[in-house]
Amino acid sequence: MSTVRISGYLKDTVKSNIDKIFEKRINKAKENYDTKWGQRIVDNLYPADLQTALNALHKDWFEVNHDLTLSSFYNMKLSKEYRYGLEFSNLFIKEYRRPHEYDVCKIEGVRFNYRNEVHLDANNPKWDWIKAEWIKYNEAIIELKKKRNEYQEKVMSILNAYKTLSPCLKVWQGLYDLLPEEIQDKHREVKEKRTVTKAEDLNIDTDSLSSTLITSKLTNNE
Repeated sequence: MSTVRISGYLKDTVKSNIDKIFEKRINKAKENYDTKWGQRIVDNLYPADLQTALNALHKDWFEVNHDLTLSSFYNMKLSKEYRYGLEFSNLFIKEYRRPHEYDVCKIEGVRFNYRNEVHLDANNPKWDWIKAEWIKYNEAIIELKKKRNEYQEKVMSILNAYKTLSPCLKVWQGLYDLLPEEIQDKHREVKEKRTVTKAEDLNIDTDSLSSTLITSKLTNNE
């Protein structure tokens, strides 16, 4: 009788399907921030006197930016997991200026890079309001990814405990929904084959079969 064996492909697809389940929640968390923060960051990039000087010069002296990403904070010890930036498009911020050569733009509390990303000084009190929000934002994403990984580990522990699918489904029936479609079909075929061996499904009178066997044994003993 055919059985569905636990293969690398099956495990990889189950993990991928778990990823898809959590992907929606993670993407929602990535979008969960106040877009007004972008303009507030821009408004505080430069000291007031410098901003006045910048505004007095023709914009050709600068690179004019229409979007900004808060990439990270420096002078703050956090694990590499804290890497999710806040992106602000021109829908949410006004244009702002900086020198064409980003590495010569030495502004207290701010570091630029060529990708319109800013890194803010965690020790500068003017960023205290967004520092807390950025950490909170990252922690929400990190927590969801942690839950996804734990979920995958638990499901993989079931798959790793057996060589075939059937006992895995006895442990947890919900596993079926995570299976590749073709393996779901194959599992149904296996169940149908097992079911078809039931006498009542074949319209066989098992009592008559048993009676015939008994009669045969009695005749042979005579």
